Amino acid sequence: MVAEFPKLVEWGERCLQKESVSKYLSDQKEVYEVVLQIIKQKLGIE
Repeated sequence: MVAEFPKLVEWGERCLQKESVSKYLSDQKEVYEVVLQIIKQKLGIE
């Protein structure tokens, strides 16, 4: 995604540095782990 949309990624990173934005968003790694777990459950992969 970074290679395809560098300005969008930069904007998102700047937003995450602002306390007013970052305090309302979940940790990216936590979200990734939860989504990965759900996908694995749906596919029957451990």
